[in-house]
Amino acid sequence: MSMIDQCPAHCITTILKRLLDREILLNEFELRAWFEVSSINRLLASHLSSQTRLKRIGLPYYYGTPAVVSALGGLPELEVVYPTNLQTERESGRRWELVDGTFTELSSFGFNASLLKATEIFRQRTVSHLRHIHLITPQSDPASAGLMPFLLALISACPQLRALSLNLYQNPATFQAIDFSSLQPLLQCRGIETLEIADRKPMIITEVDVREMATAWPSLRRLDLTPEPIDSVAATVGNPLSLLNQFAASFHTSLETIGLFFRVDRKDLIDHRGFDISSGLRTLVVGSSRITQAHIIPVSAFLGGMCNPGLALKAGRRSWCRAVMDRPTMDGELSNVELWKKAAEAMQEFHAFLRPRLYRMEDVESKIVRAGRDHSWRQITSKSGSGSSHDVAIMESEIEILE
Repeated sequence: MSMIDQCPAHCITTILKRLLDREILLNEFELRAWFEVSSINRLLASHLSSQTRLKRIGLPYYYGTPAVVSALGGLPELEVVYPTNLQTERESGRRWELVDGTFTELSSFGFNASLLKATEIFRQRTVSHLRHIHLITPQSDPASAGLMPFLLALISACPQLRALSLNLYQNPATFQAIDFSSLQPLLQCRGIETLEIADRKPMIITEVDVREMATAWPSLRRLDLTPEPIDSVAATVGNPLSLLNQFAASFHTSLETIGLFFRVDRKDLIDHRGFDISSGLRTLVVGSSRITQAHIIPVSAFLGGMCNPGLALKAGRRSWCRAVMDRPTMDGELSNVELWKKAAEAMQEFHAFLRPRLYRMEDVESKIVRAGRDHSWRQITSKSGSGSSHDVAIMESEIEILE
């Protein structure tokens, strides 16, 4: 493996020359650089063409020159191409060509292009061995206008598609929010195991959409649909957290990771709370979904009732999304990420202390649901250490009150 990170052009030139002189054969090569490819284009292409054992390569998205693409296309064992230095302000100006006789072993392909150019790439040929596609669109791309044609071309060219990742950095001036109907062509791919989409606004799905996905993608393991929207959204926008019940009912134990932008509503959680719901969920990505201190107990009880112990609850923005700091509220409350962490702690203690007791109470669920609709749940405070033990104590007292 060779990784070259943030070196100036003359340093990379020296490294490539030494690699060529020593005839070193690599299994993996990754290059991160901010200068234009023109200064090392020929040398880089010459180096890559000699790497007959190369299986994985990461290059800056704008390094896809004809010489480099031609060199990569002739490598007999190359399986993975992925982009580095992900800037989204402009299009790369390069176009990858998946022509016949090239990239014969490629199974995973990541690149930067507008949806229009990406559609043209997959109209060139059938690439039956491609299983994972990762597309990053530039901000100059209206994106949603060309999403359906792109998906139609993709499923035709890649019949063995298993994973699709889309970073749709659309132009704010021409932005159009995508919805589940835009993904309809993808329902024809029965083998989908991973679907990830990043967009400016959150995607809202319905229970009908969940059932359609479960029918079309029985092997789905990871679903990550805009849990971290780039733009700010209204407090009333988001998927209800109770939608997880429909996921559990439709996918049973197959779906392991769900990422959505949620709208947390206490009454919704009480109305849809259930214990001993079968779910194989291991990771719940809530991203930048909003939560308040008043929501911590209902959220932890809801998730604790339907998910197995050890559920990983992930909040905040990940590396592919632009950094946006969580700001404290005016009255000094904990940040959004910290509140989700407290909910996760309370959920784990729910599993450790409360859930075993609930199993021994034959009618506790009906009592909670029946009385909970009109019950005024007490708010926790942040004065007791981590707060999780305090949360559980309140939950226990609340259940006793409801009995």
